[in-house]
Amino acid sequence: MICETFRNEYLEFECCIKYDGNDEIIPVEENDKSFAINNISRKRFMVIRIDDCVIRQEQMKCDYLYVNCDDRILYFIELKGSHKLKAIKQILMTLNRFKINEFYKNSKSVYAYIVSSVVNNPPNVLPPERIRLDTELENKNGELEIVQTPYEKIV
Repeated sequence: MICETFRNEYLEFECCIKYDGNDEIIPVEENDKSFAINNISRKRFMVIRIDDCVIRQEQMKCDYLYVNCDDRILYFIELKGSHKLKAIKQILMTLNRFKINEFYKNSKSVYAYIVSSVVNNPPNVLPPERIRLDTELENKNGELEIVQTPYEKIV
């Protein structure tokens, strides 16, 4: 249902759907950074290219959106070198753009992943953008994870 809602809301962006199925491994890769869903439960997933596809304007946006169609879970993915604050802003801007849409409202959980070449300990004081993103994700039963490339999420 949530995947069909996305398709209906974004008919003109059908070409941005890079994958729709239930394969065991569902990867994306860009600039030597990679994220994959290890779909051991064989749920139906869609992978949507956000950057330079769904959102083409010169504004901040994340790279990909994974949609677990069966469980109504969204995963916003930013593949980033080391600029984590910029990645947080990109995900936050993307969430703000999508949260008015039915597919987002109908989601059960929303997670965000920053896949980086380097993962440092978080600073003692979090920037306001990080606090806003954490709050937004917690309101949708999710969280932000900053992980090192290559990363594989098991579902």
